[in-house]
Amino acid sequence: MHLRGHTGDKLFNCDFCNKPFKTRRDALVHQNVHTGEKPYNCEQCGKTFSRLYHLKRHQALHTGEKLHRCVSCGNKFTSTSKLTTHQRVHTGERPFCCELCDKTFKRSDHLMIHLKLHTGEKLFNCDQCEKMYTTKGSLMIHQRIHTGERPFSCKHCNKSFKRSEHLTIHQRVHTGEKPFNCEFCEKPFKTKRDLTVHRRVHTGEKPYTCEFCGKTFARPANYRHLILRNEINLKQKSRYFFFIIHV
Repeated sequence: MHLRGHTGDKLFNCDFCNKPFKTRRDALVHQNVHTGEKPYNCEQCGKTFSRLYHLKRHQALHTGEKLHRCVSCGNKFTSTSKLTTHQRVHTGERPFCCELCDKTFKRSDHLMIHLKLHTGEKLFNCDQCEKMYTTKGSLMIHQRIHTGERPFSCKHCNKSFKRSEHLTIHQRVHTGEKPFNCEFCEKPFKTKRDLTVHRRVHTGEKPYTCEFCGKTFARPANYRHLILRNEINLKQKSRYFFFIIHV
């Protein structure tokens, strides 16, 4: 039997589809796919599985045991699939691609959510205002506007937030963490948005245009400029009407 690992011989065939296997045990386990047999039972919740490995992976959900460790950062996970998904943070791999716009994703469920942007599918309705959302998670976040719920609390100052990502950004006020570095000058920033705005110092990009004079800006709105332009316009209009009245 050991020699088959080297020779690649597969002498045992599935009775249903004739797929070959190296050992009789592997063939029998595979046949559960056809018979629907699930001989491995979870004692805690009664869920059944066709493979012992799948049962052990499931049991980790009950025990919280994390046997799968990332070699890059040391984080541990309850399953190999979760570890594989996590490792894409380090590798940059994005294997799930949208056929409509070529945007790529690290997770298949993120691709499925993205596809709804193209189809316009919105299955989740708010029972308070009838607003519709593409995912249940988006609906739950929206409903906190009505309930006032702020389930994410800062352990440093007890300030609370409606969204976990807002808490994460806030906590950097206390920790001083600045995880986003400029690739041009290495200056660190607390948020990705701040980094994006800063980059324009180097690139010269000015994507925002004043509707009054056509002047462009690097930031979403240069309020000082707009206020100044509005004051000038108001003064010009008042002088114009004053001239008409006194002619």
